[in-house]
Amino acid sequence: MQQRFQRRAFLKGMGAIAATTAVGILSTACSSSPSPGESSRSTGKIILEEWNFSETRIAWQKKALQLYQKTHPNVDITWVTLPYGEMHEKLLMTVMARTGSPDIADVEISAFSRFLKQKEPGFVSLNSRLQAIGAIDKLYGPSATDPWTWAGNIYGLGNELNVCLWCYNWQTLQQYNINLPITTWDQFAEEGKALYSRSGGKVVLMDFMDLGWGDWWMRTLEGGAGFFDSKGQPILTSEMGIKSLQYAYDAVYKDKWSITHPVGNAYNAALLDKSIASILGPSWQFSGFVRQALPNTSGWWMLQLMPRWTPNGGGAATWGGTGVCAMRGGRYPEQAADFIVWEHTTPDAVIFDFKERNVWPTLKDAWSAPDFTQPIPFFNNQNVGKLIQQAAPLIPKWYNSPYWAEVTDAAVRLGITPAMHNLTSPEQALRDAQNNSLYLISVESANGAA
Repeated sequence: MQQRFQRRAFLKGMGAIAATTAVGILSTACSSSPSPGESSRSTGKIILEEWNFSETRIAWQKKALQLYQKTHPNVDITWVTLPYGEMHEKLLMTVMARTGSPDIADVEISAFSRFLKQKEPGFVSLNSRLQAIGAIDKLYGPSATDPWTWAGNIYGLGNELNVCLWCYNWQTLQQYNINLPITTWDQFAEEGKALYSRSGGKVVLMDFMDLGWGDWWMRTLEGGAGFFDSKGQPILTSEMGIKSLQYAYDAVYKDKWSITHPVGNAYNAALLDKSIASILGPSWQFSGFVRQALPNTSGWWMLQLMPRWTPNGGGAATWGGTGVCAMRGGRYPEQAADFIVWEHTTPDAVIFDFKERNVWPTLKDAWSAPDFTQPIPFFNNQNVGKLIQQAAPLIPKWYNSPYWAEVTDAAVRLGITPAMHNLTSPEQALRDAQNNSLYLISVESANGAA
């Protein structure tokens, strides 16, 4: 622990020097375009610099920029792509140094909390711009704004409507006479037992994560809880959090109708040989992952709302995402914020990402376009868009925190993994994780005060 805080102190001390140096090298090495400063001086244009960690993430933004330039011909963007860890680390260094930031940055949900620990997070608040055009209510907040909101400030926007659905192999479930739709988690367990029994133990309805928090989070969020309360404090021992982990434990160890998540290629193989009959997740999982990793399974899959904890429960959750943020330390923070809000609130702009990656948008107005509600052959010609449209308003509001990294790590390390390896009870495991989270937060707070 001491080593960790020493490293943090060192980074704070070195931030001003390292960030400025790194950014100078970065602009020269990673882009064939002139640097933003040079281009602006020579042409009079406003040339923004954008940092990202995925070329696929920015393909739609490049097309959106071309559309934006029809009314803003003096604005252009230099795009810089770096590895995930390196990009977020360099960006944090510029924030700590209060100099050298790009104008725009893609900030992934798991990395966002690191910026909230700074006295000044380094982002431009987008609230006033969104309010001025009445756009806050036009976005599906749990995916568009909640992940990048802290202390009432919306610091980033996400275009990916990461609504979670239950994706099932309809052929396998039909073969074993499984009743559909499955509306509650109690029914899910009963049908899981039936499938395991009728298949002679060869097929499980769904696996459960033992080394990650994804399915625990989705079930818990659907029930109205999560990692944090509205003040950013951990709530791992909420009634719903414990109930969610107990459910997965019982499925694997007590009632024995499921298994823990297979690792790597074994998981792909299990979906391919139909020994795992379904997936719970957002579109980047049931659409992106499955369609890319298992293209030969086209037509096998269909989707429905998540099972509910209660008959009148939500039936939806969200997981993942990346927010586009305007940096206060950039050369053109106001122009960067203008573009970010425009591209996320203009229907013709967000449709580009659907055509590129089958990403359904967080902008409600965009859904009037027929592209989003066409039958999809991969999902047995189901109208997936209409189902997503039905599910999106059901996602509960949730809260981020400066301590996202510490709490999610403790939730897995001391909570989910020990319970799902049958080393301790789910309730005790989450109590251990909660206590560790509170301890880490207290140490972080004391270190910050010192």
